[in-house]
Amino acid sequence: MGSAAARRLHRRLELRRLRRTLGLRVFDIDSAVAHYMARPQRPWWPANDVDENAAADDDTDRPTQGPAGPPGMLASPAANSPPAGGWPLAAAVAAAQDLEESTAATPYAHSFASRLMGRAVLRDSLTASAVRVSPFHGRRLRPFIWRDFQSMDDGGGSLRVGLPMLHVLRAIRARRSSDGAAAAAADRESIDYVHFQECQVPQTNALLSRTFWPGIDVSEALQYPEFSVVALYRRRVVGCAFLTPDAYVTYVAVAAGWEGAGIAKYMVYHLTRTLPTKDVTLHVSATNPAMLLYQQLGFKPETYVTGFYRDYLPKDSRACPHAFFMRLRRW
Repeated sequence: MGSAAARRLHRRLELRRLRRTLGLRVFDIDSAVAHYMARPQRPWWPANDVDENAAADDDTDRPTQGPAGPPGMLASPAANSPPAGGWPLAAAVAAAQDLEESTAATPYAHSFASRLMGRAVLRDSLTASAVRVSPFHGRRLRPFIWRDFQSMDDGGGSLRVGLPMLHVLRAIRARRSSDGAAAAAADRESIDYVHFQECQVPQTNALLSRTFWPGIDVSEALQYPEFSVVALYRRRVVGCAFLTPDAYVTYVAVAAGWEGAGIAKYMVYHLTRTLPTKDVTLHVSATNPAMLLYQQLGFKPETYVTGFYRDYLPKDSRACPHAFFMRLRRW
């Protein structure tokens, strides 16, 4: 029993003895192959694959219900049975093509692929194409919170000067398409504000890690997506802001090159409207100019916290570790 062949034979004999003990017939592949090779070769058709006498010669295990036939094959309806002598080859091929075309495809939303790759998203925006239900409060979340078609121009129909990344992305598309399609698409572009979704996690984590410190993961915010807002330019995350159910603002970030479009201002404003009866609080770095934005929205500094970010920042970071604690009072 030292060689691999001997061990394989021993396992086969043990399996065969077990099947006999349980009263199951032993599958003989040699006789099965000989049986199928002896059958007359005919043009393919589902009915031709069903042999009425196959059950008598086939010693494989099969369910007791249903028509007898080769393993894995089902009998076709009587209306599709071929004429005497079998189908001609051309007619069999055409009938097979008609059968394939008549088979209805499973919609993507109900397919196994959607469970692997996620629910369908819109082609020009990284957000779900249908209304979702929040797992926290059960609220119905629309695909878009707001679509801003005006912040990217200066009011006269031309592109705003202070958005360098938008200039770069539009120049890339204009270079690829010289028929004016890029200019026509630019007229319909917008900055989309949506609730946080699973398909946005990689880009959002990367944006926050670049803005604050490495290793940030906000996947937990998927449990309460109504307390979050993500800004999108087409399928690119250009900003994000998160609020806890206890009304504490955890992160507010805008991608480099997208400052000046009012993205952060709208995101913070939306979060403050999410919990209208609670005081909203946050911490902001002492050297962060965003403190002026928070004051415009009604936040007031209450305390100065020394070394608040020291445990989060890398040891060689030159960012200020001190922070102001700010509050937006409701009453």
